[in-house]
Amino acid sequence: MVKIVKDIFIESINNQIIKILKQSEGWYFGYDSMKRENYDDQGLALRTFSDEKNPKLYDQYQSLNLFAFMVVELVTKQLKISYKSIKRVNYNFYHTLSKGNYHIDTNTPKCVSILYNLNKNNGYTEIDGQKYLSNQSVAYVFDSNIKHRGVGSDTELRYNLNIILQT
Repeated sequence: MVKIVKDIFIESINNQIIKILKQSEGWYFGYDSMKRENYDDQGLALRTFSDEKNPKLYDQYQSLNLFAFMVVELVTKQLKISYKSIKRVNYNFYHTLSKGNYHIDTNTPKCVSILYNLNKNNGYTEIDGQKYLSNQSVAYVFDSNIKHRGVGSDTELRYNLNIILQT
């Protein structure tokens, strides 16, 4: 079951985060753990936090992580979710030809994923066969072991934030 939280931040805050993302180093081509013979464009990802306790990673992306941590607090408070820790923070970028493969975020038991859209466009996230449009300032929350994928807009760039929580 997917839970939806709307109107988390105003547009100017999301735009500021996108501006920081555009200036950030460390983007890599998205991939999943499944073997594929043909490697399609799955967009780009930027990992800014991991529970593997990499202090350099955390220090380098303080402003982006602060934003992600605020999303966590606002979403979990509204949905009354208690969590033990943040496992991972990834930002995603899709251009008009990007189309992700179905994947799960983690097999670790008792984890939920928060997918927060930074901008509005006609891209979407498909979760367990259901399409969820990329509406600005909307978060989709679901079990991290549910198959999903991101699809870019065919008219503009798409930015979102993916957070995994241990509950």
